[in-house]
Amino acid sequence: MRPINGEIMIPAIALAVLSAFLAGLSVTLQKAGITSAASFSAGGLLRSKKWLLSALLAGTSFVFYFAALSMERLSVIQPLIATSVIFAALTSHHINAERLTAKGALAVALVFAGIMLIFLG
Repeated sequence: MRPINGEIMIPAIALAVLSAFLAGLSVTLQKAGITSAASFSAGGLLRSKKWLLSALLAGTSFVFYFAALSMERLSVIQPLIATSVIFAALTSHHINAERLTAKGALAVALVFAGIMLIFLG
């Protein structure tokens, strides 16, 4: 892989992974916020601290994503952003007490392997 300037930009990769983590955590908190909201309505969601935090994290994730894209090619950054589904599965296990079954863990491992094949390819 040849980045924009001929060297892999470690800061861009770090920003992309941080963006993916925040996106995965945001989705997990959205789920927690929706289930804890008094009602599934705009007013109910706006009163949910978890849901509001998820919106803030989602926005921050996009800022890091755009910063990473400004430093590195899309073909390098986008596979790393796709790891957000892995982070969502792992954080949801801890935050939402969702059980990660053996099949789920295998699926996470396969998603990771596929992303790495694209990233290294």
